[in-house]
Amino acid sequence: FSALNPGTVINTCQVFMKSHLMPSISRKTVVKESGPPHMKSFVTRVTVGEFTAEGEGNSKKLSKKRAAMAVLQELKKLPPLPFEEGEGYMKE
Repeated sequence: FSALNPGTVINTCQVFMKSHLMPSISRKTVVKESGPPHMKSFVTRVTVGEFTAEGEGNSKKLSKKRAAMAVLQELKKLPPLPFEEGEGYMKE
């Protein structure tokens, strides 16, 4: 996921949530901004369904990506849904 942008990571989280029949509500909020103008640090909170994580970085984009990656790691811990014959995970 290192080459993906934060939006792609968050979209992946939403697809994962949909495939696990959970609400795909996501929120991204910058909860802290600190440091002088030339060395800002940001903390962003990302919530997908009932999962929330925070990420820190020297840009809003990086802090959002780190938070989204942390949520994705939590989502990966969920047990897989039972697969029924004739069903696919993704329907277009």
